[in-house]
Amino acid sequence: MMLAFWLVVFIMIASRQFVVLGNTYLMGEDASCFLNRVLEKGLFSVFIPNTGYIQIIPQFVTWVSLMMSRLLGQGIQLVPYFMMFTALAIETVFVAKICSKDFRWFVESDLYRFGIALAAVLLTSDKAFEVWHNITCWQWWSGFYIMLIGMKLLHDRNLSVKNTELAALILIGLSTPLAVITVCIFSYIISIKAIKKQYRRDNIRNDVTKYMCVLIPCGIQGVFTFLDKRTDTGVSILSNFFQQQSQLWHQFRRLYCIPII
Repeated sequence: MMLAFWLVVFIMIASRQFVVLGNTYLMGEDASCFLNRVLEKGLFSVFIPNTGYIQIIPQFVTWVSLMMSRLLGQGIQLVPYFMMFTALAIETVFVAKICSKDFRWFVESDLYRFGIALAAVLLTSDKAFEVWHNITCWQWWSGFYIMLIGMKLLHDRNLSVKNTELAALILIGLSTPLAVITVCIFSYIISIKAIKKQYRRDNIRNDVTKYMCVLIPCGIQGVFTFLDKRTDTGVSILSNFFQQQSQLWHQFRRLYCIPII
């Protein structure tokens, strides 16, 4: 039943542009950035920043697509198809997330949540291919995923994030500057719990660990932003942000007597 559901969502997304499925091509950064860098640098291209930040997921997907195409003896001819279907699979996961039982507080009926998920797919657009059928725009859907996880955490007022969700947030953090949103949400929840004195020494370590898991990728992105001269505005914003995070950590350490490891 669950497999049938995922298949329906995938087909609904792919059906927006059936013509593209048989005659796909690389557009935007898929070709000009990701594929060119993979051809020049190979796997090391995942660590090359683009416009001030690294994009590990789309760059790694491009490298795997090239390896698969070469393995089948097709050079780079199958790269657009591998990249497109990977993008569709990622989008299917993000759109279908709202149908999970974690969001019954939002809409209790499973059927209604399924309708909401499909409504996002059925929304018409003249640029459907640009949004849905390429790996370049995956970060829009990663933003959608961050929004869903953030809604759940803010509703629970607790960092009740699953290991798979945390792993996804880490990868997203290493692929888009939208990671700063996750850090802000985690900071807010930890601050609220601290103000209400809901922490004990036996459970604060778990939340701090999760917090560091999303903060470190954001910090890595911040380093690349500092090193990129084209993002002077972003430098000042991130500088103030990390100063605030440092102050927050020192306050927690003094409040709960956490030793420096």
